[in-house]
Amino acid sequence: MENVLVLDNGGYNIKVGLAGGECISVFNGIARSRDRQVFVANEMCKCRDFTSLQFRRPVERGHLASWELQKTIWDWIFDNETLLRSFDVASSGLIYTEAPYSLPALSIHADQIVFEEYNFNHYRRCTAASLVPWNNTDSLFGQETSSTPSDACLVVDAGFNATNIVPVIRGNAKYSSIRRVDVAGKVLTNYLKETISFKYYNMMDETYLINTIKEQLCYVSRDFNDDLNKWKINKHSVQKGYLLPDHKNSNFGRVLDDPYEIRRLQKEGEHQLLVLANERFSIPEALFDPREADFDQAGVAEAVAQSISSTSPIIQPLLWGNIILAGGTAKLMGFSDRLERDLRLLAPQGVTVRVATPPDPISYAWNGGSVMGTQASKALWFLSRDEYLESGESACLRKFGKNPGMTVESVTTNAGQD
Repeated sequence: MENVLVLDNGGYNIKVGLAGGECISVFNGIARSRDRQVFVANEMCKCRDFTSLQFRRPVERGHLASWELQKTIWDWIFDNETLLRSFDVASSGLIYTEAPYSLPALSIHADQIVFEEYNFNHYRRCTAASLVPWNNTDSLFGQETSSTPSDACLVVDAGFNATNIVPVIRGNAKYSSIRRVDVAGKVLTNYLKETISFKYYNMMDETYLINTIKEQLCYVSRDFNDDLNKWKINKHSVQKGYLLPDHKNSNFGRVLDDPYEIRRLQKEGEHQLLVLANERFSIPEALFDPREADFDQAGVAEAVAQSISSTSPIIQPLLWGNIILAGGTAKLMGFSDRLERDLRLLAPQGVTVRVATPPDPISYAWNGGSVMGTQASKALWFLSRDEYLESGESACLRKFGKNPGMTVESVTTNAGQD
């Protein structure tokens, strides 16, 4: 195997690149502007008017719903990304990530496309979470570096479509203990969009802009009730402004931190100014109480506790002490601190609880795959094209294990409890 391509097929962005090389981020979808221009993948960088953009994505609710569209985007990557133009597929391997609850039919389709359409030489299909331990996870907790993957960790993969809680033991996801919370990046963006449209401006068609505002202004409160009471006493304590684009002088908005500048612009009345206060932390609160966004589920902290308690008592202390956040939603400021605080209240007495967020949680799974793809023993983890052509899908089942598909649990056990 000369090269290994690592392709972390996320719902919002694809993280792709050669093992040991650079990670490339590619928008996983197609966008159409109001003047009917169509942008495929990273052609989005050519877009100058983000007003009323319409999106089509191959991944919906965590499932790869359109392989036709997904293949269009993969083809774009191979044709347009400079680092991959000279990439020889026939002599190379592929590490491809799928959702832990992917339908078996979709996994089979992936296997067929990889070997029969692209003709990769070797192939590894796995969850993104199972690649995380290949990173130097010990350094996240201030320990000495290790050259081998962590024996056991719990990955909270907070992405675009869902937040998946995945125990990873010796490099393999423990499917029976995976929990899913439906609140993630997409739900938070829609929740913020509805809130702003109800209270301030009608922005129901401005998904791209609202997502940007969420990323720049929202944060996770360490103590929601305390912060809410402080806001009630002083309405300006957490206030920040966002100057909306006018599409004449600027196609991009900007954050306003200075309260004097916010008040000045409000008095002038010449600009569209959005001012957010308690919304900044009340929107992300849905991660910890999904009922805020009309989901009858328990939150991330309860899901983590339920996931760990369903594993063997022998490894539970390891999981409590090695919780790693990954995915784009994990970049929300305060997420790690809040999760650790809530988990200390749920963990058994005397158990060490540690939660860590890597410097770049978006590419962290890809980085793990990059390490895996450079290992001398990597052939043990891969299925060869010859094996596939000889035995078909049964070879994939032997190598990758049986995906239980929709049997993964959404956490509802504590949904009605205070």
